[in-house]
Amino acid sequence: MAKRAAPTVLFNESCPICSAEIGHYKKISAEQNLDLDFCAITDADLSEWGLTSTQALQRLYLRKDDKVFSGVDAFLAIWDCLPGFRILAKIIALPIIYGGAVFIYDRILASLHYKWHQRRG
Repeated sequence: MAKRAAPTVLFNESCPICSAEIGHYKKISAEQNLDLDFCAITDADLSEWGLTSTQALQRLYLRKDDKVFSGVDAFLAIWDCLPGFRILAKIIALPIIYGGAVFIYDRILASLHYKWHQRRG
C-alpha cells in the first residue's frame, strides 16, 4: 500500500502574520516529527491546488488526501494535526461556534487581511 502524502499547508510567506503563525506550527511539527508539510505560495504550483495567485493570497489552504480545505476548515485540519491544538479544533468545530467562526473569517478577517496585503504590495 502506498504511503499517503502528508497534509500540506499553503501559506503567504510575505505576510508577517501568516509567517509568524505558520512558523509556530512548523516548529511544533518539526519538534514532534509530525506528518505535516508547509509550502509557501511562491514555491507552489497553484494549478495543482486549483487556485489562482489571487485566490491563494486571500485565504489559508491545506491539502489532504487530494482534497483542498480553506479558511476555517484549513485551520481545523492544521490544528487537528498538532498536539495542544486538537482541543481547539474540536471546540471551533462545534456547530454553534463553527458558523460564527466561518462568518468572522470569511466576511471580516480574510477580507481585511487581503486588503492589508495589497497595501503592503
